[in-house]
Amino acid sequence: MQNRILYLLVLPLLSSLFSCDKQHLDPYSDLGFRSYVVDQNGNDLLNPNHENSIEISRVRAFYKKEGKMIEYEVSGICFFREPDISEDKYSVSVALSLYTDNEGKSVTIIRWNDYESDTIEVKISKKEYSIIATDYTLNSSAPNWVNKELKIAQIIKNR
Repeated sequence: MQNRILYLLVLPLLSSLFSCDKQHLDPYSDLGFRSYVVDQNGNDLLNPNHENSIEISRVRAFYKKEGKMIEYEVSGICFFREPDISEDKYSVSVALSLYTDNEGKSVTIIRWNDYESDTIEVKISKKEYSIIATDYTLNSSAPNWVNKELKIAQIIKNR
């Protein structure tokens, strides 16, 4: 009986020790940025029902690589979200670039139309099993965080 109890206690421990292969672990990535876009009166510019709304089909995203701005070719880099129960505004989520300059900074640009854009710079920290974005700036200033933990900022456009 004591042997059976010992097996029941030791077997799960041994299986967990030998089943983890560090070479197959997925890296942790924290590279998101989400924002609400409003005018100076707080009107939601991503809401298609607003008269001065941003035309979502014209929005493009770019990243900086070796000093050149390159447009993302993959769809879904900019993901637009409608409001849900917990939010009252539309938002846009942007995947940030992994390409960094000599200082470890990544640059991603959201071009809203032919004359409006916003630049997101972050410091990228790459470790063995993680990629973390820190030190966010939006147009060379600290973002106006709505929820810093979830990396949701508010962008104000003069319209």
